[in-house]
Amino acid sequence: MVAALEDVYDVPDMIETVHPDRLGEHVEQLAYHAVRGELGEKAGPYLAQAGLRATARSALREALAWFEQALGALEEMPESRLTLEQGIYIRTELQGVLLSLGEVRSSLQRIREAEALAERLNDDSRRGQVLALMPSSLADLGELDEACIVGTRALAIAQRLGDRTLQIRATRNLAQARYYRGDSRAVVELVRDNLGAFPTNRIDETTTTELRRARKLAPAGNAFVHPRSFTGSQRHAEILKTPGPGVDDPRRSEPPSNVQA
Repeated sequence: MVAALEDVYDVPDMIETVHPDRLGEHVEQLAYHAVRGELGEKAGPYLAQAGLRATARSALREALAWFEQALGALEEMPESRLTLEQGIYIRTELQGVLLSLGEVRSSLQRIREAEALAERLNDDSRRGQVLALMPSSLADLGELDEACIVGTRALAIAQRLGDRTLQIRATRNLAQARYYRGDSRAVVELVRDNLGAFPTNRIDETTTTELRRARKLAPAGNAFVHPRSFTGSQRHAEILKTPGPGVDDPRRSEPPSNVQA
């Protein structure tokens, strides 16, 4: 009996040894056995990876369960910088899943928890990443003033760090909050700044998605009357003029009416 239990507990190590280049295919099995074996240091990362895989295939309730288990596994570990960093990451992923499920207040709770951890670490990069995401939850709850304040803080951090990826995310979500408020001029300026962060000589999926998000947000008849002068790129202008179902705004263009209390 003891030997059998030990065999079960050793499954994660066995999988890691036999399939070192294919761990992604076995991540749910690894997470399951890591939890059963109370291998906390391995359970958290495996559970989070299982959550990411579930999110990728839109199995949101399953993803939610994996991420919540990952947080539980972290709580069993001695606190360290690594566990705090992992806690931030898992909570930012949870926020997106909860938003997609319409559980907006829970999403805000998780992202506030991540903010508190970033403050404890005094980590500007992670603080900026968390603050850049927070406006989505706040705006969906109608807390537009706070969404704009938080988004502005995130953008300032991104600019101070010279982090272009963070700047794009922070600007996008701040623009969304300004859009909900009807601040047309601010939206146009933010969108212009965001598009300016993309190279005009390379058009990839990310660039196209951001351009079409910009087209959705910026007021018609204002900035996009002459798209080329707005973006400085003929190819960007062509994308702006082309309808893009499913990518104009991956979430929605108006605040939801079914916010969970």
